[in-house]
Amino acid sequence: MAMMTVYAKYSKTNIQHYYIISNIIEIIIGMLFMALNPPTFTFHSIIGILILGIFSFGIPQILFARAIKHTTPIEASVLLMLDPILNTLSVIIFIGE
Repeated sequence: MAMMTVYAKYSKTNIQHYYIISNIIEIIIGMLFMALNPPTFTFHSIIGILILGIFSFGIPQILFARAIKHTTPIEASVLLMLDPILNTLSVIIFIGE
């Protein structure tokens, strides 16, 4: 992720396709682990996963890929360090875990 951040800052091309490729690789690796220990899904768990995935990961990644062109590398790394903290807080606030 750090290399993609530096590349996104100094690249003249659209970086969003690199985020898509890295997410596809993460999905493949996650599916391999799920094959070893299959989870049980319910309707509510699937809806929760979709909502958290879209609002906690999808939209912020799109905004970050667009905003990286307008920030310094230090500001970009601070934003990346805040991501796990803000994700945890959103789960506490909205889900109550």
